[in-house]
Amino acid sequence: RIWSAPTALANYVILGWYLGLQNARAGLVIQVVINGLNIILDLVFVVGLAMATVIAEYTGLALGAAMVWRTLGERGVRASWTRILDPARFRHIIAINRDIFIRTLCLIGPWPISPPRAPVWATSFSPPMRCCSTW
Repeated sequence: RIWSAPTALANYVILGWYLGLQNARAGLVIQVVINGLNIILDLVFVVGLAMATVIAEYTGLALGAAMVWRTLGERGVRASWTRILDPARFRHIIAINRDIFIRTLCLIGPWPISPPRAPVWATSFSPPMRCCSTW
């Protein structure tokens, strides 16, 4: 399942995008393909190997990406990948993330993190010991 986790998250994004467009049918098609293929491949691989899930998730992601590409084309939103992945667009985001990372490190404190100490009341008080002979 660890190998199919990224595709499962990507499939959730695609499903949410289609639900946001009020096109639940497209999300249903993707989920039916993923689950149907998973069932069939589980039967083929017999003992339900996790490889069936990985193949089904990647197939669903490919189908979802193709459907998104078609939907964007129908809406006239085709973007150039060089423009989308231009590093100049992400400079301010990288700077903000770097700043947040540094501030988080400062808040966490000394490295390595020491284990929590027991409260003072738990260490300074001990109940009186009674022996069986005093009863």
